Amino acid sequence: MKYWQQPERKRRSDLHLSVGSPPLVRVNGELMQVLEFASSTQEEVKSMFMQITTTEGIERYQREHELDFKYILPDGTRLRCSAAQERGQLSLSIRILSAGIPDD
Repeated sequence: MKYWQQPERKRRSDLHLSVGSPPLVRVNGELMQVLEFASSTQEEVKSMFMQITTTEGIERYQREHELDFKYILPDGTRLRCSAAQERGQLSLSIRILSAGIPDD
């Protein structure tokens, strides 16, 4: 997942991928374009979706045109994911969940 492999990943909380638009990330509460990546293609968004969901999830998305699911990165980072149809194309929203209870 190349979008999470950037040095500033620790400050990012959300990733939004839509066909025809550059990736968006939420950094310190503000949505920003990831300028080092071109607009997402249908193949890229679909490929990422296929990597992070199950066969059952794919089938459910095909029936319902939306899917909420979780994914755990190899380093144990948990993601909350949402796939939906946007302008007739697959879009993904991914949120990094904190590993533990935040300190106040």
